[in-house]
Amino acid sequence: MFRIVSSVLAVASLAGTALSQLENKPFLYDWGQIEQYGPLLRGIWQQDWNIVNFTTWDDVPDKRDQIPVACTGAFDDWLAPFKSADFTVYEVLYNDCDQPFHLCYHKDVSQNTIGPIGMIYNWGLVPIGMRQYVGNAVVIPIPNDPNLPGRTAHQAGPSVVFQEDFFVRWSVIAHELSHSVDMYKSSTPGLRFSESAEWRTAVGDDSHLSSVYGRSNYVEEFAEIGIMAAYDIGSEGRLPDVEPDWTKVEHQLDFVTKVFGTDLMLGRTGCPAKVGSTYSVPKSDEVGARVQLPEGTELFTPTEPYPDSTKAK
Repeated sequence: MFRIVSSVLAVASLAGTALSQLENKPFLYDWGQIEQYGPLLRGIWQQDWNIVNFTTWDDVPDKRDQIPVACTGAFDDWLAPFKSADFTVYEVLYNDCDQPFHLCYHKDVSQNTIGPIGMIYNWGLVPIGMRQYVGNAVVIPIPNDPNLPGRTAHQAGPSVVFQEDFFVRWSVIAHELSHSVDMYKSSTPGLRFSESAEWRTAVGDDSHLSSVYGRSNYVEEFAEIGIMAAYDIGSEGRLPDVEPDWTKVEHQLDFVTKVFGTDLMLGRTGCPAKVGSTYSVPKSDEVGARVQLPEGTELFTPTEPYPDSTKAK
């Protein structure tokens, strides 16, 4: 069933879309089962060290006390419990893109889970065609207060935020970056492919959904199918070996594969659609500090947090 279609799908607005066809459909994967694709994706996203160079903003005098706004609670309420001063900003240049990536790493992230070099290396393994649609990636620690809800992973506009133990789960990375492709590859600003009539039709034409989490809404089902499509494209059509029942979601796979186009082909270089880092603001030593955002700044409704399958049942 492997297909590469380079055409971009037209996006049409949906108003008042009912979720009944999601709520009533059976699914291929129960809680946590779709994460079997994580090791498979890691296996095909192998590559040599592709980091040209990196530095921290701490080493750049005019950026030492600055941070991309997407790494602060001013942009994303998920980050409100953290002091922006406790993040280190890494500026990284990879050999598959002539523009740098800006990653924010919190000082309390366990280096036993993912250290700064591991963060930089893992980010470089993701195909550039998918990675280019993220402006900032943020890695935060596991909350040490058991009364706080887990901060797993989610996408908010040009940023993606990962709790440290989710940044080493490749199915989660593929899910969140599928959200980014969904939003930023669309030819209609602010309207995702997953909000289109074509996507609703594709879902309706299939007998199943990808996963129980895909029942949440059309946006999350797109990202769950994105995990499967990412493996199929990267493995050059070996999805049927992993999922014999792939035809139960074939219309959705066809739709997402068309959206991805050649972006996930391995060995691709170049990042013509690179989403830039968000603008810089001063760091703060205050928890949840709010900064004054320029008038007219567009904020985004975050996608739902990726569920911790051990707690989501």
